[in-house]
Amino acid sequence: VDCGANVGMFNAYVQTRFKELKPRVFCLEPVSDTFKALRKNCERHGGTALSYGLGEKAGLVEFEVGLTSTGATSSKQHQAWLKKQWDRAISENASCVKLLEQSTVCRLIPVGVLSRLVLNLLHSYGKPEKTYGIVLPLSAMMAEQKIDSIDLLKISAEGSASEVLGGIKSHDWNRIKQIVIATNTHKARDEACALLRKAGYSVESERASDWPDYFEKSYVWARRDST
Repeated sequence: VDCGANVGMFNAYVQTRFKELKPRVFCLEPVSDTFKALRKNCERHGGTALSYGLGEKAGLVEFEVGLTSTGATSSKQHQAWLKKQWDRAISENASCVKLLEQSTVCRLIPVGVLSRLVLNLLHSYGKPEKTYGIVLPLSAMMAEQKIDSIDLLKISAEGSASEVLGGIKSHDWNRIKQIVIATNTHKARDEACALLRKAGYSVESERASDWPDYFEKSYVWARRDST
């Protein structure tokens, strides 16, 4: 189960890499425009595209969608924190330009022009549009799709990992073998780790080294000892 599947890149990899195993992947994406691309990719590679996300309870949730990237989608709870980080990124525009200047192509662009391009990009990326999407609890989704067990639950629900985990009923935890979560704050990481350990998983976490420290992005892996 891929929660926050976006356009389906993870599913495409799984379907291609493990084609002989005929993997059964459920891809969930609540943002309608992004879901259209996901559905097309599932039709091409395989997998089941579902036009809703996961949450603690069923309902309509506000999201923000990045103007420059479909990957910049986040829940309302995550918006204030995300804006703070983008403001910081904008203030460090000079560092971005210095890094880009190392590129062969970017060396051909005058520094003043390059600086303005980076600043415009950061401003547009940090000011996404609001939209709404449906979410269901994972336990309800498992019942709806007649899923007996999940080999891997991947959660990439910007700022909403605890809500997704909160939608798992006690009797369904043992039916989920492995969980991987991308978290965007230290608090979210710690909450996820504590909840997963309480549910009986062996848990590890690691900071995402490819992101600046102030974005606090980390990955959490959870595994049943018997898996």
